[in-house]
Amino acid sequence: MAPDQSYSRVVEYLVDEVSMQVSQVWEYRPEGDERLYSGSRGDADQLVETGNSLMTFSAVSHVGGATSESLALGRRHVRVIEADHNAQPNEVFDLQLHMSGGVAGITVYRADRIASLYASTVITYRVEIFSGGFESGDVSVWSVVVP
Repeated sequence: MAPDQSYSRVVEYLVDEVSMQVSQVWEYRPEGDERLYSGSRGDADQLVETGNSLMTFSAVSHVGGATSESLALGRRHVRVIEADHNAQPNEVFDLQLHMSGGVAGITVYRADRIASLYASTVITYRVEIFSGGFESGDVSVWSVVVP
C-alpha cells in the first residue's frame, strides 16, 4: 500500500492461551483528514491512573494522505495522543511536534506520562528525542495545562 493510502493504528488484543484464540479488544485509528502514517517507531502504553492509552506516533510522514512536508511540518513529525478506551476513542490529549523550514524532521522514541510537580491542573509528559534536530537521547519535558 502506498504511504498516502497507509495508516498507523494502536490495537489491543486478548490472548487466550488455553483455547489458543486471539481477539481484538480495542483499536485507535484516526480516519479521514486525521489519518496518520508513521513508517517506523512508535509506542503505546495503558495508563494505570486512568485506563487511557498514551500513544506515540514517532515518524509521521503523512496526514490524511498528504505529506508532512506539504503541510509545513517537515519531512517527519511526531504526534503523542492520549485517548480513552471507549469503543469510539475520545482524544483527551494531543501533542504535535514538528520542525518546518525544509529540515529532515523529528522523531521521538517514546513518551511517558509522569507524576507532576505542579498543581493538579497541569499534566507533565516526558518525551525522549530519538533523532532529527536534537542530539539522540536528549530528553525534553513538556507541561500542558488542562482546563
